[in-house]
Amino acid sequence: MSGFDGCSFQADEFSGRVRLLTVPGLIMFPHVIQPLHIRQTYHFDLVRDAIEDDRLLAVPILGPDEKVDQPAHLPSSPLACLCQIAAVKPLGDGSQNVLLAGLRRLRLVRPFQARRSYLETKGEILEDGCPSIDECSVWIQDLRKSLQRILPCLPHLEEQLRLLLDADHLSLNVLTDVLGFALELPMKYRAELLAETDILARADRLLQYIEKMAASLEGESVSCLWYRSQFSPN
Repeated sequence: MSGFDGCSFQADEFSGRVRLLTVPGLIMFPHVIQPLHIRQTYHFDLVRDAIEDDRLLAVPILGPDEKVDQPAHLPSSPLACLCQIAAVKPLGDGSQNVLLAGLRRLRLVRPFQARRSYLETKGEILEDGCPSIDECSVWIQDLRKSLQRILPCLPHLEEQLRLLLDADHLSLNVLTDVLGFALELPMKYRAELLAETDILARADRLLQYIEKMAASLEGESVSCLWYRSQFSPN
């Protein structure tokens, strides 16, 4: 979990062309960082080409029944997160650790084109709306209060979330994206949060999800929610 803001990325410099990195079970969000451990040759090709170009790739949403059994898998959803490769570390066994930084919401525009062993397509950046500071402040306070109910049940997240919530300059778009990624919400809920570009509507959805979590956790001493802090296999 991170407050990465993609300050080196300018949306108006995006070419509109993007490579697709399909990772089952992973829904990336802007403003977060996720490590990946890659072993497949086609992922090596994708990462190498991206680094030699603009370091950008898109992580699309995969449906619950989608299985990536082919390198050039065509995702069923047009939604994705535009990411930047922040770092790559080759390992002794030939695999790589890759650090991805989420940048923007992205709509994939067909047709897809095969490039070597992976897919490439055009993408359109989906920008968040711009609600007033006062409106955002109200939602931030509501989310803070709601999170206080579940923090004791999230031992692997409590310290990080408290640091986030105590930040002096906390923006609502960063807060909703980091929470949508870090909390182990069902895939359907996370997909809905990624698809929502109205920041206030996204905060409302997230608040409802957290309230449901709090209600289900009341009276329980052990949380079943975990943050995937380790490298995710592809």
